[in-house]
Parts: sequence; C-alpha cells; structure tokens
Amino acid sequence: MGRAVFGVRKRYFLAEVPDSAGAIAVTLDGLALPAQNAGGVVLDATALRGVRHLDVERGRATVAAGTSLDELMRWLLPAGFFLVTPGTRSVTVGGAIASDIHGKGHHADGTFGSNVRAITLVDGTGAVRRLTPEETPEEFWATTGGMGLTGVITEAEIDLIPRETAMIRADTERASDLEDLMARMDARDDEYRYSVAWIDTTHPSGRGVLTRGDHAPVDALPVNRRTDALAYDPQPRLTVPNVV
Repeated sequence: MGRAVFGVRKRYFLAEVPDSAGAIAVTLDGLALPAQNAGGVVLDATALRGVRHLDVERGRATVAAGTSLDELMRWLLPAGFFLVTPGTRSVTVGGAIASDIHGKGHHADGTFGSNVRAITLVDGTGAVRRLTPEETPEEFWATTGGMGLTGVITEAEIDLIPRETAMIRADTERASDLEDLMARMDARDDEYRYSVAWIDTTHPSGRGVLTRGDHAPVDALPVNRRTDALAYDPQPRLTVPNVV
C-alpha cells in the first residue's frame, strides 16, 4: 500500500492507496485526466474552496486552492479587485499555479505565478510547507508550473489588481495581414494592459483582428451605470451536456 495526501477544508489527511492504483492525481476542479486515462486514482479536493483572508490595504488575498477564478471574481470584483485570468474562469487557483497560466495581460502582469506571494503545499511525506519566492525560491518555482509533481497545493496568497469598475474599455482594429498585425502590436501594446489577436488562417493574407483594453475608470461609464460600477454577475450563454 502507498500513501497519498489530500485535504478537505483546512485539514489534511494521508489516504491509503493500493500499490496497483497506478498514477495518482489530485483534482481541484473535477478534472484529472492523466490519472483517469492511466487507470489510476483521483483524489477529490474540491472542498478546498473560499477566500481565507483579504488584505485590502496591500491588495492581497489568501485563498484555498480549489477555488475557481469565477468564484474569486464574484467575491473580489464587488470589493474593487481583479486578478490575472486566462481565457476561462473555470480553472482553479491550484491549477493556475501548477500550470503557471497567463492571461491577455501577459506582457503587463506576467504569469499567474508571478503574482503569487506564498504557496501552502502538502508534500509527499504529509508535511505542510509554506513556500515563497524569497525564502524558498527553488521549491516555489519548482511548484509553480510543476504540474503537481512537488505535492498538493492547498492554499495560496496572491496579489490582486485594484480597479474602479467591472468593465473593460477596449479598442478593436483590423489588420490586413500577419505583418501588419504584428507591427500594430509592437507599436502600441505597451499602452494597454490586455491584448489579444485573432488570425484568419483560412485567408491567403493571414488577416486578423486585434483587440486591446484596460480596466475602465468610473468616469468612463455612463452616469446611470456608475452607482453599480463593480456589479458582476455573468450568466452562461450556452451550456454543453456532460457526456463523460
């Protein structure tokens, strides 16, 4: 029999796992495909959710690793904060660190891991460790982008982005070809926090669309929208049946 660490809320356990189990993975968002595909064991840690502490003065939050970025945005935006976010809100904090994801503001904010100040990790022996880029840089950066190989991330302290509204003020341009698109990005991307381009690979010229933006200040909103400038309650436009 082997041992694997998993956590529920702030309690950590060692679970007995048969040696025949094969691969072992921890899921923080309901997905752990490598272990499933290998016929291994998946330990469900989705109960690790919630904001443990919000430091408004420093713009920093301590959150459980199973918290999705969607949940975080719903809690933090009304308080005037945002965070590095990729193209989907469905990923979790633990998964974002393990994959060291980035968003459309990569050139301005860096990766998700660049904005993490501390990680709480349960290693393979069951020891709970606090990793920081200053005190334990080797272990911290091995965990950030390490795909879970150093242990189970249970909690993280992350820097937040202060903002006045839940809106983005964006500009969209059409580019005639790939060279034109790259020239536009090179010339003015430093004026925007977020930038994303779409290229039409079916067109001979490689034409594209470039969209860039930044957080909208309150005074950029219509007067009738300023009283609820931080309201945030997105609803899905389309759902797909779970056939797995």
